[in-house]
Amino acid sequence: MLEVLFVYFVSLIAGFAFGVFRRVSNQKRTEGVIVDLRQKHRNQSGRTTYTGIVKYEVNGRQYQVETAFQSSSYRRGKKVVVYFNEDDPSDSFVRAAVIVYLFTYFLILLGTIMLLNEAIIYFSRG
Repeated sequence: MLEVLFVYFVSLIAGFAFGVFRRVSNQKRTEGVIVDLRQKHRNQSGRTTYTGIVKYEVNGRQYQVETAFQSSSYRRGKKVVVYFNEDDPSDSFVRAAVIVYLFTYFLILLGTIMLLNEAIIYFSRG
């Protein structure tokens, strides 16, 4: 049973850390473009990770936001999804990569399967 709770706990931490569950008031989405990169880390294999500086436009006005997560695959000119507050478009964030969502939801699914398995075992003992 502790393993199940651990999997759920890890999935929630990952979800919040990578912005999977992030929302803003009156949330809308638009397309943004990475216009600059900020180097964050270089690991032992020489791979460098970056955050992206993203420009996006709402109602003819330009805004800018920095990604909350790091990636080695960011490139200038790459298009990304930006979520913003319709009442305050400067209140925004960049959507995490699809793999982050898949990983988080996989952990939640795994925890659910483990929980159901534990319930079946518990109730089958009578």
